[in-house]
Amino acid sequence: MNKVTIPWTISQLINYFQPNQTHLTDCDAYYLAALLIFLNLLNITYLHNYLLHLTSMGIRIRTAFCALIYRKCLRLSPESLTTITTGNIVTLMTKDVAAFETMIMYANDVWIGCVQTVVIFYLLYRRVGVAAFVGVGLFLIMIPIQIYIGKVVSKLRVESAKNTDKRLQTIRDAVSSIKIIKMYNWESIFEDRISRNRRIEINSLVKIFIRKVMILLLGALTSKLAFFAMVMMYVWLGNPISAELVYFILTLLQRVRHAFNVVIPMGITESAELYASAKRIEALLKTESVTKNADEKTVLKDNMLGFFSIATSYCGSGSLASSGVNKDRKIHKKYWFAF
Repeated sequence: MNKVTIPWTISQLINYFQPNQTHLTDCDAYYLAALLIFLNLLNITYLHNYLLHLTSMGIRIRTAFCALIYRKCLRLSPESLTTITTGNIVTLMTKDVAAFETMIMYANDVWIGCVQTVVIFYLLYRRVGVAAFVGVGLFLIMIPIQIYIGKVVSKLRVESAKNTDKRLQTIRDAVSSIKIIKMYNWESIFEDRISRNRRIEINSLVKIFIRKVMILLLGALTSKLAFFAMVMMYVWLGNPISAELVYFILTLLQRVRHAFNVVIPMGITESAELYASAKRIEALLKTESVTKNADEKTVLKDNMLGFFSIATSYCGSGSLASSGVNKDRKIHKKYWFAF
């Protein structure tokens, strides 16, 4: 509502300063100025509480998915453990799950931005006539391009996740075999391998970043071109131009610019990343699990030992990582009854 009322209030307030105008009095000007201040304060208060609610909801969703993946990994069968690496599990719980938290910030704003765009373009059509279709056409032309770039980002996101899994698995192999590597002086070989995997991962991340910047730049450029083309078309049709009309068009396009510059482009890219992350999580959840029989307890114990080993190596705790399996079994026996 504020995105419509604020531009109207600004245009009326500017119209008060037009020479030879008589329909707005000094009392009306004070009323419009107070209304403008009140609407901006209301907008700030609403946005603060709205973003706080979305952030807390995103954290809860991310925590729920982490717990789901953790419980699934405790019940993986020995056949599944041969195909799912430690690096894959770490990537799922650190990077892929974060896509759900980020998407919460844009999912609701995407459809709200679309509704606001329709209302704002209707108001522009009522004010400037057919010249509004020029701005609408530019925005509609850019949407398919942004969607295509979003699909490319989705493919690159899957490739980047695979490279991250490979790098983390190489690091885990190096840490678990550090005594053998030191004994045979293989430090340079593993260093080169880890560095090469890291360079490949960074290159894929740079490609994703460039595509995201392209989407944002297209949105920012489109709003500027739409304003210029709309004003020029309105003048070419023989209509008079005024400061009140220019500020009215500019303010409305500034309101819709957030939807086309930030919300819709980021919603497209985040949706692509969410789709890729959901596919990876789905592949883990569809793997074979142990059944509730006598062997389940044994498999769960082995998986618990594996997870304690992952946690100690991931957190960089040298005292735990260097003590071997026997210490892991002591930790396992100590905390087994908590599960």
